[in-house]
Amino acid sequence: MTELTNDWPVQLRTGELDLLISPMETVPEGFPWLPLWEGRTTGIVVRPGHPLEALYEKTGHVTESDVIRYGFVEVTWRPTTYYRLTQSRLSPLMSERNIVIKTPYFMGAVKIISESNLVMLLSDLMADWFISLGALRRIPVVSEEFEHVQSKGFVTKLIWHERSHLDPAMQWMRGMISYAVKETLSGGHVVLPESGQ
Repeated sequence: MTELTNDWPVQLRTGELDLLISPMETVPEGFPWLPLWEGRTTGIVVRPGHPLEALYEKTGHVTESDVIRYGFVEVTWRPTTYYRLTQSRLSPLMSERNIVIKTPYFMGAVKIISESNLVMLLSDLMADWFISLGALRRIPVVSEEFEHVQSKGFVTKLIWHERSHLDPAMQWMRGMISYAVKETLSGGHVVLPESGQ
């Protein structure tokens, strides 16, 4: 497993990578793909006990103006074309947010959020996982523009190069990944077969 770079097409073509998982919107010709899950683009998450959580409980709503009073932790990921696309979808007010920390690591960002009053934009799927662990809380934001951004979903894809399309081992691997994702999303438990079975 490795961090995705902007050279991923070359890495798949040469066999340096076997496959990749990414929510990029467009996939070049010669790279078959399989949809794994669909999610919403962004949501606001904070630590349990954050002042925004108290504001929401008191008033029943939180606005973008309320949110941007706090500093943000920003996760920057690759390919950068997809990262830039998601940033271009943000509302004008959210685009002016104060980014205090940038990191390529979601786990590090969540650790920072869980121990500070900083906030973060995070996809629903990842937010749900951290919320289920008790590490984060989702803050609903009342804003037509923000809701419009959230309604623009994305499809996370399993992508490979056509050279490995008929390879039995790669077909098995793609099937296992697809199965594991479906089981996880449905709340099931995934038990993978022992090596060699």
